[in-house]
Amino acid sequence: MPSLRLRDVRLIRCDLSNAVLTGSELVRVEFIECRLTGMKAIECKWKDVLLEGCEGGYAQFNESELAGCEFRDTQLREADFRSADLQGAKFAHTALNRADFSRAKLAGADLRGADIEGVTLRTEDIRGATVTTAQALDLVLLLGIVIG
Repeated sequence: MPSLRLRDVRLIRCDLSNAVLTGSELVRVEFIECRLTGMKAIECKWKDVLLEGCEGGYAQFNESELAGCEFRDTQLREADFRSADLQGAKFAHTALNRADFSRAKLAGADLRGADIEGVTLRTEDIRGATVTTAQALDLVLLLGIVIG
């Protein structure tokens, strides 16, 4: 489904595993309890999109604009967010274990509700994001910072 365009749509319990949504444009779309495992949403433009109760391990969002998107109670283990624009995104009760955020824009993103164990990112990638104290300690170790 390359170049898919959706506006004001709710998708409930859909199986989009391994779907190719390259270049899709979504505005005010909700994915509720959907299977998104391995979905390829590369170079997409999503605005005010909600993923709630979804399984999205290994999903690919590289080079996508995910402005104002919200991820709630969603599994995104080992997801690929390389070079994605996640400014203003919110992650609530979301598993991001071993996700790759290299060169992503996380300024204004709220990661306080996410499990970020083992994520891949650089110091400049996380700049401006909101994290908890515990997450900050994990990030210090991840980025190789020595506290003495």
